[in-house]
Amino acid sequence: MRIPEGTGFLRLTRAAALRAAFLALAFAAGVTTASAEILLVYGGGKLKGGDGKLADHLLQGGYTLTLLSDEEVTGADAAGKDLVILSDSVDSALLGPMFREVKIPVLCAEHHQLDDLGLTEPQGGHNYGKASGRQTVRITDPTHTLAAGQSGSVRVTTEDCSMGWGVPGPSAIKVGLLGESSPSGEKYALFEYEVGSEMPGLVAPAKRIGLLLSTKAWSRLTPKGQSLVDTAVDHAVRATAGGCGPCQSGEHAVQLVNSTGEKIWVGVWDKVNNRGVSPPAGCIKDWEMAAGDTKTVCAPKGANYRYFPRSGCKDDAGAWKAICDTNDCNYPQSHP
Repeated sequence: MRIPEGTGFLRLTRAAALRAAFLALAFAAGVTTASAEILLVYGGGKLKGGDGKLADHLLQGGYTLTLLSDEEVTGADAAGKDLVILSDSVDSALLGPMFREVKIPVLCAEHHQLDDLGLTEPQGGHNYGKASGRQTVRITDPTHTLAAGQSGSVRVTTEDCSMGWGVPGPSAIKVGLLGESSPSGEKYALFEYEVGSEMPGLVAPAKRIGLLLSTKAWSRLTPKGQSLVDTAVDHAVRATAGGCGPCQSGEHAVQLVNSTGEKIWVGVWDKVNNRGVSPPAGCIKDWEMAAGDTKTVCAPKGANYRYFPRSGCKDDAGAWKAICDTNDCNYPQSHP
């Protein structure tokens, strides 16, 4: 069902073996993301240059910020946060796979961290690297949220800067192309993995975003470049604390009502991209709803999502790859 303009609710009932679901929507314009907690990890022992500018910008945006250097941070510091940002300035040898398994979104700007996180295969120069003298990326998926409403060649910085690149795996959503190929494939500076999708060596435990801008680039962003950064941060935060309303002007607020009399797990299927939609863990963990529960989540205007109730779902190896007694993974395809 294509998301229409309008006001209403989605009611999930037990009828027809939990398959009766009714959809209507309400949306709010011009509403910003609620405050979220971000861990920004930087290198060099002292916050400076582009890292300082990024930190100031995030604070001005209303985020609560924890700043830790790569020498002092531990994996435990991610607990209770809505997003981890790894600056291009970090020393990957110090971090290693520290944030590989964390179950909150990670936004990575450092190309040497890509294989440690599982965003690319190993082997630098083939699967990840850095290019100098760059100002632009080419948006290859203008319909995706990460494109920030932009298309074609986008000038990201006001002058030549270094940009990292990675060759993402097959299940990655590829948005910003750097412009050439490596022996392993096309080089992307902007891409993501949804929670539960296959990554090189693991299943994504939460959203993972590659936004491979150097620290110099952070302080030389064009308005369009800043929009890409702001959108990526907001998009990542919404996968945890921000997945629920209030919603932005480009989104509908979808109200889910569980009137089945029992616990259910909501299935959300993106019929355009033929994949599931990540659960916004901050408000509706693992798409789980208790009997009588009501939740409000955000969906892009014009998206073609199908919402349906499931029962008896179990977490598969902690990666939230649910196995359900009814309306399991094949349900969206067999019930269009």
